[in-house]
Amino acid sequence: MTTPVSTTDHKPEPWYEEAEGDRCPHGPEPEDDTTDAWDTWQERHQWSPQDVRICLDAPIGDHCAECSADRGDLVPWADCPNNPANLPEPTALPTRYVVSCLPEGHDDRYTFTVQVTYSGNGLYTVKRFLSLADANGNWEIEPGWPETDIDAQQAWLKQRLFDHDTALALAKQLAPTLTYRGRTVADALAAPAV
Repeated sequence: MTTPVSTTDHKPEPWYEEAEGDRCPHGPEPEDDTTDAWDTWQERHQWSPQDVRICLDAPIGDHCAECSADRGDLVPWADCPNNPANLPEPTALPTRYVVSCLPEGHDDRYTFTVQVTYSGNGLYTVKRFLSLADANGNWEIEPGWPETDIDAQQAWLKQRLFDHDTALALAKQLAPTLTYRGRTVADALAAPAV
């Protein structure tokens, strides 16, 4: 049987063969614990956290104590599912863009902003307040759908879903054309700060 030197959650830990095991080069523990031979043997055979003597000269490699305890068998660190080498490469997914001709911090920036929002499956919507834009740049608030008309709702939304680059291009095209209560982007930029 083999045991780790220490046990903590999912990390590589050096494990060693038990004292007096097949790979232990020191042989059995001397019977007389008052001799130099016993002192030398004892220096190379420490107690593990599992209360088992291990041979420091018989390493068996890094293992995961947590996985080994869970499975009831030795789990090499290379096989631990929490080993960073076994995890997929992290990915970054842009989920929201704010597109505006007004500088950040401008009082009217939100009013003259188009949002590009991730909707899943690699598709984005172009949104202003509660309205979504279609491919022609027409804004429309999603109608109230009867619960039984899911097909109409999906068809309406499908006309307002775009791939990443198309959604950003459409938002950049629409941002300079925004108006609010008769004011244009140019009007907002020209107005003195409040």
